[in-house]
Amino acid sequence: MPDRGSMTAGFYVIRHTTMPSILTEGGFVTNSNDASYLQDPSFIEQAARAHAAALAAAFDDITENGGNGGGDEDTPDTPDEENWSGQILQEGSRGPLVRDLQQRLLDLGYDLGTYGADGIYGPVTREAVRSFQQDAGITVDGIAGPETYRAMEEVSGGWSGQILQEGSRGPLVRDLQQRLLDLGYDLGSYGADGIYGPVTREAVRSFQQDAGITVDGIAGPETYRAMEEVSGGWSGQILQEGSRGPLVRDLQQRLLDLGYDIGTYGADGIYGPVTREAVRSFQQDAGVTVDGIAGPATHRALQEAERQG
Repeated sequence: MPDRGSMTAGFYVIRHTTMPSILTEGGFVTNSNDASYLQDPSFIEQAARAHAAALAAAFDDITENGGNGGGDEDTPDTPDEENWSGQILQEGSRGPLVRDLQQRLLDLGYDLGTYGADGIYGPVTREAVRSFQQDAGITVDGIAGPETYRAMEEVSGGWSGQILQEGSRGPLVRDLQQRLLDLGYDLGSYGADGIYGPVTREAVRSFQQDAGITVDGIAGPETYRAMEEVSGGWSGQILQEGSRGPLVRDLQQRLLDLGYDIGTYGADGIYGPVTREAVRSFQQDAGVTVDGIAGPATHRALQEAERQG
């Protein structure tokens, strides 16, 4: 397609706006040569990227020279090419980027109806995106932008891609159950048997409540992400009044380092009423559930407080 250059003219759409504006044209459907390019999905994607880059550069130049912006500080971050193409996809979108999104959803276990990954962002794809967003604990709008792609990248690490719930069976359930057992949650006499029954559901609900996430008894991306987070700064053992040992001593020392009073005995390794009240005080200050029990949400809040302190 020939480069027809650029020009300044009094186009209607530019005259009737008060903001800096640019009119771009990607080709003419009445021109047979242009029309052949405009039917090629790879050309359309390249043209869209070129338009976006040119507009970003032009408006950056406008803001640097006294326009309505603030220069480089207002320039959007460059999209992470590995996670997000830079193009927001929504109902009505078509092409290879939509097909890639649909394949990701299918790989994660979401239903796209009989047509599957057909490259057309219709109502079925929109609802699949909404379902993923809800499971991932992010904004639910059915539109695939940077937040949605970032969540997809995050869940691909610690999550198999399959939502587990009451009625599920198999090795993925057994792995989930073992994680819960390692974190100190009770699974009854059967333990990690690979069957997602009422006991497993309640153990998941208990973990979710302790982790400060949506409590529904369903193990999806948000639950697995929370499990990954707590595995770093948390031993996996819930500490409460009556607990004893080095883990309690470590907890007490962390509270002391953050300025909380543990009484005259200090970090003695005994979780008594004074330690319980110190934990409650910290929980209240940190904005997490106040129960005097040190579980995953409390340990995650301790990590955050230590980073900020």
